[in-house]
Amino acid sequence: MRNTAAADAAHLVAAFLQGLRETGYVDKQNIAIEFRWSDGRDDQLPALVGDLVRHPVAVLVTANISSLVAAKAATTSIPIVFVTGDDPVQLGLVDSLNRPAGNVTGTSFIIPSGMDEAQFPVLFRETWSVTLSLMKIGEI
Repeated sequence: MRNTAAADAAHLVAAFLQGLRETGYVDKQNIAIEFRWSDGRDDQLPALVGDLVRHPVAVLVTANISSLVAAKAATTSIPIVFVTGDDPVQLGLVDSLNRPAGNVTGTSFIIPSGMDEAQFPVLFRETWSVTLSLMKIGEI
C-alpha cells in the first residue's frame, strides 16, 4: 500500500516483485498480492487499508509513513511490514527499530541526497529481499 499513483511507483513494484521471486514467492503462483494506491490522497488510505483488513490478508506491506499510519490505526493483529525514508521512532509509530513491538516491523533509511534515482530499485529490491528472508525465519 502506498499513497501514490501506481504508475509513480512502477519501478518500486518491479523491485518488490523481484525480491519476492528471489526468496521463492511468485505472485499468482504461491502468493496473492493485493496492491492499493491512493493517488496522492492520504484521506483515502483508511478506506483502502480497511478493505484489506476485511479480506483478511496475512500481512500488510507499506511503502511510506502515511500508509504505515493508516495500517497501524486499522489493525493490531495483522503483521505490518514497512519500508520508509522517515523515522518511525521519532513519529511514535514503533518503540525502536531494533524492537519495534506490537504487529509492526520493517526498515527505515534516509536516501542520501547524492544518490542517483536509478539506484532506487536496487536498494528497494535488496531491502525487501532481506526483509522477506527475515519474515521466513521469524514466520511473521
